[in-house]
Amino acid sequence: MRANEARYYSTRYGHVFTVSPAGEVPEVVDRVSRILQEERDIVFGSRPLAGVIRGSYFVIKGEY
Repeated sequence: MRANEARYYSTRYGHVFTVSPAGEVPEVVDRVSRILQEERDIVFGSRPLAGVIRGSYFVIKGEY
């Protein structure tokens, strides 16, 4: 997420984003991978698919 998008989301929804290296939060990477796999058949490997994810906005349909 870019800085201006993070500020907009923070202002609009009152949620502050934090950034951590993927290696430090494997449970978050696993959760996001599972959601993307179930919703859009996109999977993170050892390296996120930045070209696929960045700039791609879509609605998450499931209850997570």
